[in-house]
Amino acid sequence: MPAPSTLIVFALSTLAILVVPGPSVMFVVARTLEHGRSAGLAGSRRQGAPVPPGGARRPAQPEDGPFFLAFLPGFVDTARGPVATQVAVLGACFVALATLTDGAYAVTAARLSRKVRSRAGGGRRLARASAGTYGLLGVLALAGGA
Repeated sequence: MPAPSTLIVFALSTLAILVVPGPSVMFVVARTLEHGRSAGLAGSRRQGAPVPPGGARRPAQPEDGPFFLAFLPGFVDTARGPVATQVAVLGACFVALATLTDGAYAVTAARLSRKVRSRAGGGRRLARASAGTYGLLGVLALAGGA
C-alpha cells in the first residue's frame, strides 16, 4: 500500500493533470453539448445506441500507456509491499479523480448549454460548437497518429 503522503502527492499531481482541458475533456464537453448532461457523464453513447468498442468509459488516449509507464513508477516503493497492490491503489485513485473532473466538466457544460439554448439561435450555436469540437478531436487524433 502506498504511504499516505505518497497517495496525497499522487492525487494532487493527478488533479493538476486532469483539470487541464485535453482531448478527453473536449470529448465530454462535446457529448454534453450534443446530447445533454447524462450523455456527458456516461462519456460515449446515446440511449439505445450500440456500445462502441471499449465500452462507455472515458476515452483512452494513445498516450495513456506511456504516460502511466513514466508517471506511476515514481510513486511505487517496493519497500511498502507488493507493487501490484500499489499500482492498483494508484490506478483506482486516478480513475476516481478522472471521473470527478470529467463529471464536473459535464455538469458545467450542461448548465452553460441550457443558458445558451434559451437564447435565440442558441441551439444552432451549440451544434456548431459541438461539431467544431469533434473536428478538433479528429485533427488531434490524426496528428497523434502521424
